[in-house]
Amino acid sequence: DPKVLGRASHFALYADVNNDGHLDIFSAAKSDANKPNEDHTDRSRVLLQDEKGTFSFATGATDITPSASQLWSTTSATFLDYDRDGIIDIFVGFWYKNYGRSYEALQDRLYKGRGDGTFEDVTAKTGLTTLPFQQGYKNGTNHKPTYGVTSCDVNDDGYTDLLVSAYGRQYNMLYLNNGRGSFTELGRPSGFAGDEQRDPKDNEFYRCFCAAYPIQCPAGVPKPRIQCSNPPPWNNTLDSHPFRLNGNTFTTVCGDINRDGKNDLYNTEIRHWHIGTSSDPTQLLLNITSGSTIKFKRMAPQTVGMSRPKTGSWNQGDLMAAFLDFDNDGREDIYLCNSDYPFTYGHLFHQQTPKADGTPTFTDIAKKAGVDHARAVGVTAIDIDNDGDLDLVIGSSRARCKAAEGCPWKVNEVRVYENLVGQDTNWLKISLRGKGKGGTNKMGIGSTIWVTAGGVTQMKEISGGYGVSGQQHGLVAHFGLGKHCTIEKIMVRWANSSRGRQVFENVQANQHIQINEGVDTLTTR
Repeated sequence: DPKVLGRASHFALYADVNNDGHLDIFSAAKSDANKPNEDHTDRSRVLLQDEKGTFSFATGATDITPSASQLWSTTSATFLDYDRDGIIDIFVGFWYKNYGRSYEALQDRLYKGRGDGTFEDVTAKTGLTTLPFQQGYKNGTNHKPTYGVTSCDVNDDGYTDLLVSAYGRQYNMLYLNNGRGSFTELGRPSGFAGDEQRDPKDNEFYRCFCAAYPIQCPAGVPKPRIQCSNPPPWNNTLDSHPFRLNGNTFTTVCGDINRDGKNDLYNTEIRHWHIGTSSDPTQLLLNITSGSTIKFKRMAPQTVGMSRPKTGSWNQGDLMAAFLDFDNDGREDIYLCNSDYPFTYGHLFHQQTPKADGTPTFTDIAKKAGVDHARAVGVTAIDIDNDGDLDLVIGSSRARCKAAEGCPWKVNEVRVYENLVGQDTNWLKISLRGKGKGGTNKMGIGSTIWVTAGGVTQMKEISGGYGVSGQQHGLVAHFGLGKHCTIEKIMVRWANSSRGRQVFENVQANQHIQINEGVDTLTTR
């Protein structure tokens, strides 16, 4: 009952879409076309904030709000300024058209902002159009069952690129922004679409199929370890095709893990023991781009210290994640949310000294740190108490919740974990303020900041949200500085048409500063 519960909204994303200095909201509503009689009637909309902190719906013709008859499965969104006109745009991800009935999914859409809270659909004119399933699945150009979308600059050219995290073992998509108002898809050649392990021989469903129809399978397929149904749950025409032998990707996190000045990626995946190793694991993808060749190197979890024990009928429900430097040592750590299945909990991967060849390594310290949150889903890293370190806000999933299987929650609790470590080490927080239309969008989304202290340079990009359900961590860039009390250099590359830069030198640590586009003095906040 909307009179009791109010508006139906499945997630919210924040940016200043009209450049008035106040954060506005994209309130996303997900509909289920399989249940039209249960339609809540709400649709995705933009709410504008005024100077009093009050929100109201943006008015005027807009493409961002589906019609009453369009029951669209909205899963994700990310704010960006793809054409560098100083006005915020938004890329929205959609899932299956009718889940469980076909492979058909919906078109993901890019909406160009007009600067007043209304948006124009520019999907086709920017080269982002995909195809219905039967027309496109063989070459990977079909609409994807998208769970997450992410925007960041993967080749350091100053233009924001788009990443699509796909469910259903389908290819992920990487859309490279060519800086001329359009995109080129490079998911497979870049290594982002999926890994190279596509042999289904350890998939129990495939084994069931081969036991029933041995003439259609190669010799040597092992016997199934499960009770097989009749017919077997395997379509040998589609399920053996490469487009169905990738991952169930929910979120792609973007950031510079190894401090080489390139944005690396971290894909979170759902995996099940009976599907086998052709299902991609949650994995760090190091950016090894050289020149115009966009390339990512997939790091095996055991290589970087992020493998986890697997016993019995195991499942991994890795839906969300965050990069954060929780101890302010200057290295990014990773919090991974694992939920929805028995005995799942959050992981805090603390980055260690890299190997001699530069490979980053991690140790899971979640239990020791007290953040092994049961059924962790949804995480935000933010300095709640303003002491210079990042605290964690973590949600709880009750999906398939049984107390005997490690689910303690009676309701979907949200808990705040105060960081008691990082405040003892040096840090710097930076907020950006752009000029707005004709310059950089007001909150600096898509701008890049480099901070050099002790001869080591860190790079961070102001994010407009990422992954499933629009994850965000505020619009403040946080840098851990270790023992260094002075920053030698700060450089900002603004998200404007000229990709202009500003440089500041000899800045003191342990403060929150604001950098205003085109202004040569820093403001302390």
